[in-house]
Amino acid sequence: MDQKYQDMVDKRLAENSSEVFGNFSREHAGYIIAQFIAKAQNSIEILSGNFADSFYTGISIAPLLEQAATRIHKNDGKIRIITINGTRSKSLTKLADRINQKLNAAVIEYKPAKCTNAENVNHYLVVDSMRYRLEEPHTVPVGDEIPEYVKAEVCCNGVQKAAKLIHEFDTAWEILGTEQSNG
Repeated sequence: MDQKYQDMVDKRLAENSSEVFGNFSREHAGYIIAQFIAKAQNSIEILSGNFADSFYTGISIAPLLEQAATRIHKNDGKIRIITINGTRSKSLTKLADRINQKLNAAVIEYKPAKCTNAENVNHYLVVDSMRYRLEEPHTVPVGDEIPEYVKAEVCCNGVQKAAKLIHEFDTAWEILGTEQSNG
């Protein structure tokens, strides 16, 4: 990955910058997601197409989520994930179960959903109600495929936009039912 881009992201994270910037590749996406999760203290909300294992394996999501879950649990927070491709991710289910069992608490909650117009839905990540990464709509890959181009709007301290995304997430979460699904 381009070192200048990585340095720019690191600087904005360190400063909690409110400047909005772009993410134009899978490598950018992976770096931003990893850095946001690594810094999470209170909450993570993820709305994703299929939680593609090959993408998340590339950024070593399992240890990052486990470390984040430990910090978030200490602060009485949650990690909530919705996938919209209509299929439950076996690897995400196993990961959530393992982490929740280790922490003896339902810190990671996961709900799969079927979205009839998935190609028109923005995927996003919100961390600590302030950091967000909002993807442009794209086709939902099948299985473990990764989209060719991943363009997104990113902000390290965008509280107002993050609040709107959390409101959307909460609405979807409620529609999916009040029963909590821990993976």
